Amino acid sequence: MNAVIAGIGLVMPGVDGWEQARKVLSGKAVDLGQSLPAMARNLLPANERRRTTRLIQMALHVAEQALEGLPGDFSSVFASSCGDLEIVDKIMSALTLPGKPVSPTQFHNSVHNAPAGYWSILAGSNMPSTSISAWNESFSAGLVEALSQLGTEHHSVLLVSYDLPGPQRLHKHRPVCQPFATALLLTTREEGPALKLAVEPPGYAQVSTLDEPGWEALRKDNPAARSLPLLQQLARGKPGRIFLPYTSGQLLRVDLEP
Repeated sequence: MNAVIAGIGLVMPGVDGWEQARKVLSGKAVDLGQSLPAMARNLLPANERRRTTRLIQMALHVAEQALEGLPGDFSSVFASSCGDLEIVDKIMSALTLPGKPVSPTQFHNSVHNAPAGYWSILAGSNMPSTSISAWNESFSAGLVEALSQLGTEHHSVLLVSYDLPGPQRLHKHRPVCQPFATALLLTTREEGPALKLAVEPPGYAQVSTLDEPGWEALRKDNPAARSLPLLQQLARGKPGRIFLPYTSGQLLRVDLEP
């Protein structure tokens, strides 16, 4: 499976956009103590912003970054390990109260494809969209799905991967501490760095890691941040081979070409 990367989006504490991310990923240490920027302001009107959640805003934000100035129709793949745990927690808490006062807006936002739905409406897209979850391997599963679509159905596919920390009461079940989201616009029609994927059996190689301790801690913490070895290679502008964790103990081999 082959693809060209035509656009990249990224948001995390202290980093907003690929230009900023490329600088810090090329060698600087990461400061995870900073806050997230304001997100998706160009896409979300004030009324819609009040109805959406941080997770939805984060997914829309990086999707918009990856497509900046790029025309054309494309399908999309939205990948998140757990979806919006904050909304799930609020709904489950409401069910314990008299009358079970579940908010219709919260219920609407709780479904796993809510970010994809908002995206299709706000971007005016009627192209197909897939929303998937594969626990810690959600980014890799999303990348495989996106390239599979690229090879069989579409000329361009937008991959969006995102995860947020859940409420404190759920932390022991899903110990994610830092927010992270990234988006890749994959295409067969543009010039740029090219990807080639292959799935390898367990024991073939080791998962790629990062030398800087802060980046490596983030990679292990957030499922969407499992993308960091690939993003760091892209930031450095060098060809290479990356191994990402994939389902059933397998590895996803990613060959990056100039």
